[in-house]
Amino acid sequence: MKVARLDTLARQDDIFVGGEPEERYKRRQMIVVEDDYDFEANDATDITSVNSLKSMYSWFIINYIEYRDALISYASSNTFSSLSTEDKKELAKNFAVDKSDRDSVLTSNEQKKYAKDVQFFIDEANKHISFESNSTSIADEEDVPDITISTSSSKYGSYIAETSSEDTSSTSSSNYQTKLTLTTENIVSGKYRISWYFEDNGSDKEDIETEVVLNNSTSLMESNLRFANDGNWIPNSGFKYVTISSGIHTVDIKFRAESRRTVSIRKARLEIIKIT
Repeated sequence: MKVARLDTLARQDDIFVGGEPEERYKRRQMIVVEDDYDFEANDATDITSVNSLKSMYSWFIINYIEYRDALISYASSNTFSSLSTEDKKELAKNFAVDKSDRDSVLTSNEQKKYAKDVQFFIDEANKHISFESNSTSIADEEDVPDITISTSSSKYGSYIAETSSEDTSSTSSSNYQTKLTLTTENIVSGKYRISWYFEDNGSDKEDIETEVVLNNSTSLMESNLRFANDGNWIPNSGFKYVTISSGIHTVDIKFRAESRRTVSIRKARLEIIKIT
């Protein structure tokens, strides 16, 4: 497990007064990836460190077992004596290094206390993992609601892609026009969240029809709006959880005019995030 920083991820300055907060932007840039992740091909930088792993753990992107395993892997690839005192203590507190290294930064009593903490966190993580793996069967029981949407997964955020087109596009055609397309990498199968946002406008008493389409076949959203005048831009946004197979996929935002009067669309954005 490594932590990547998506160096070319587009900022979202236009949706925040004064621009996107720097802390939020930095957080969106960071994702968990596999050890063999191609950083160069994805315009990303390997920023794996104790601090970045702690951030992923604190943001609930990885669970405690994954966090500790990542610390163990990090410790094995770095010389303990060369690390900062803060990093040494974090590795020692989580028993990611052997006793001789732990003894250099923690007392025996401290190690006993942290050993209990580590066992507690491992037990809690295992309970959560067990609950997730059984949540579908739990929901099948009579009078028990389906709560799988409220659970999280250690794979959350392992793949993120986004694209945007801020300029205004117009048409009077009754045939669908493509405003924006997001094309994924060759991703693994799983559950993904696809999100969209755009603003539309139209001539007086004209309808604009819009849709978000997965792989040119699956409609994720359809909308039809009639405008009283051409001065109002109407925001349209949403998301949908979709289970998709491995491979390369496309998501499109499309629009058309119903009666051949002019309709317009702007500030179109698409995002896909791996959930499980």
